[in-house]
Amino acid sequence: MGRSDIRALVDRLRSIVGAGALVDSPDDAAPYVVDWRKRLKGEALCVAFPQTTAEVAAVVAACHEAGVAV
Repeated sequence: MGRSDIRALVDRLRSIVGAGALVDSPDDAAPYVVDWRKRLKGEALCVAFPQTTAEVAAVVAACHEAGVAV
């Protein structure tokens, strides 16, 4: 996935959940990619906070279409 594809996916997710419900800064996303014991750390392009089941479905569909794991 190229940089423009990543940016397009993040923009699409932002359009689904709204600008205030998407974190795409690595520093701001850091608390969401570490387990509660602080032993395991993952990676994320962004963190979305959908408010409805329709938004959840749209986020999952957008990630699936882009070939990105959720």
